[in-house]
Parts: sequence; C-alpha cells; structure tokens
Amino acid sequence: MKTYNLLRLICERGKRDLSSNLESELIIRGVLPDIPIRVVITRAHFEDMCQDLFKTAMEPIDEAIQLAGLNIDDINDVVILGGSARIPKVDLLLREKFHKRQINKRLHSEETVVYGAALYAAQFAKALPKSVSVYDITNHTIAIEQPHRVVSPMIPRNTPIPFSFRRTFSTMPDNDQSHLTVRLYEGDRAKTTDNTFLGSFDITELRPAFGDIHEAMVDFEIDKNGILKATLVLDLRWHQVKHVDIKKTCLPADYKYAACREFARSLSGDAHMRRLFEHRRYLEFFAYVLRTATGAKALDLQEQEVQCLLHESKASLGWLRSNPKAQLDETDAKIMSVQNTVTSSLRCTIEELVYHALHFTNPEGDIKYFPVDSEKP
Repeated sequence: MKTYNLLRLICERGKRDLSSNLESELIIRGVLPDIPIRVVITRAHFEDMCQDLFKTAMEPIDEAIQLAGLNIDDINDVVILGGSARIPKVDLLLREKFHKRQINKRLHSEETVVYGAALYAAQFAKALPKSVSVYDITNHTIAIEQPHRVVSPMIPRNTPIPFSFRRTFSTMPDNDQSHLTVRLYEGDRAKTTDNTFLGSFDITELRPAFGDIHEAMVDFEIDKNGILKATLVLDLRWHQVKHVDIKKTCLPADYKYAACREFARSLSGDAHMRRLFEHRRYLEFFAYVLRTATGAKALDLQEQEVQCLLHESKASLGWLRSNPKAQLDETDAKIMSVQNTVTSSLRCTIEELVYHALHFTNPEGDIKYFPVDSEKP
C-alpha cells in the first residue's frame, strides 16, 4: 500500500506538471529494490491514455443541463474549478461542447465554497439581493419500503427544498393490523438493499377506512436544513386535526451506534477488496513485464526461456479474464506459481528480468525508461 501511495503521488505531480509543460519527468524511487527509474511522459501520450476518462467526465455536464431543462445556448457563463480544471484537454473539450466559448477559470475552490455558503445564509436572513436566487435540492430520492423489499418514491431527486407533502398509509385487507411501520430510504435504486436506510417509525393511531382496511395520514417535510421530519395527522375526516411529531424520524441512538459498528466492520472488508484489486493489478503488470522482457537484448534469453515467458504471460492474462471473482488467496497462489515457474526456468533473477523489461525503450517513443544515474538518450 505504501508503494501504491508513492506511485500515486508521483503520478499526481506529473499530471499537474503536464498542465503547463509539454512533457514531464517522473523520478521513481523505492518501487523496485535498488533500482531508481526516471520516466518521461509527453502531454500527447497522457491525453491519449486518459481519453476514456475525459469522455466520461463530460457526461455529468449533459445530465445536469438536461435535468435543469436547459440547452447549451441558455447558459451565459461556464465556470469550472478544481485541480482538473487546469488540464488543457478538459478546457478544450469544454470549449468544444459550449461552442468555442471561453471557459471561466478565475475562481478558486476555497473561495467558491465561502461565496456559496454566504449566499445560502443570506437567503435565510432575508439579506439576499432580489437579483440573486439560490436553490437547494435533494441529492437523492426519498422513498418508503413496499412489500417484497421494493421502494416507492415519495420525494423525487432534485426536488427544491424546503418541501412538504401528505401521504396516506393503509393496512392490508383481511389483515388484523394494530399498527404500521414505515421505513424510509434514500437512493434512486429499485430495491431497499441498494439504497441507504434513513430510519423508521411506527403508526399506532389507525382509523377505519372501509372494510378491514385502516388508514393513517402522515405529513412529510424537508426543512431548510435538509432534515426530514414526519408528522402524524389524526381525525382529518371530522376536521379535528392534531399533529403528533414523530421524533423517531431522526435516527435513534441505537441505530447510530449500529451504523458506526457496521462502518467499522466495513473498513476491514474495504481493505481486503483494495488488497485484492492491487494483487490482481500486480499479476497483470507482471504478465506484461514477462512479455516485454522477451525483447530485451540485455537478458540474452535463449529460445526456450523466451517461450516460457510468453507462455506464462499469456496464461496469467487468461487466468485473470477467466477468474474475475477469484479471491485474494487464489490470486496470491497464482502469483506465486508464476514466479516459481519463471525463477526455475531462467538463468536470471526476477529482479533482473523486471529491471531490463522496464528499461526496454518503447518503440513509439512517448514513454522512455532509463536509470536515474544514466544520461538521457
């Protein structure tokens, strides 16, 4: 994990450097034993590698414009902020999307947060100029649980708040129910298991409706602070309205503790998944190293050794494709098996193999690998 974080930090610095330079030099130490590496990457190659990511980054823009009910021509100014806003390719894609319009990058992230908070507070203090409007919306749909663990949306996503509405709940026919339990979820998925559980409350004040069915009315409200509240309405039929605030809509203490314990348990599971991902990536990396090493003349490999490396490389990549759900111990066993086979079949060590594979020049010339102590070619 330490090596991964080191590589990520180095790559992050290189990405920032490419925002103002046509190429960046990355010095990598501590990844391989006693083998420091210098990597030169051009802006063109960086943009080519990240082409899919750039396209994906544009998708939320189209979604936001569509949800707002606007067209590209309805937007007066395009303001972007954040680290990625300085990437030249991002600026180019945005200008193409907004008809060659100049992109506004004058604001800083920290200042913008302060401006937004000040405007939002001014709105509630009645100090906001009439020419300025600030809207807050729900990030996700608020829904209730239905039979078979399916949710029924109550408050749609992107609903402006504060917001309130009334809903009638009824018991099942031919079912002697003395109370109802309402479970609230946040999310946009169909199943309860795919959404976030917010809390639940019981309705004990049921009134006869027709037949064996009993009903209860509940007022739901999201206040200006984004807090969801529920209020039970009694005797509405005879205009004797009595509001009973259901305090259980706020998460009870025992649920908070349970959520904390669940979060603590999930940390170990997340760590396990990260390790599994890293080990699978390592096996993929090692497979490509084996294939690349066959072209390194410095290793002076014999034909039998070349065939061994090609076979193990192909077999490793095939194993990854055929076993997408392999567990960590299975992945580690595969890594050990490949390394043992390579070690027993070659005259050189794995460290020498990796060293010469990484220092084998890329024919396209976009990325060059060579030792730190040597001169640039």
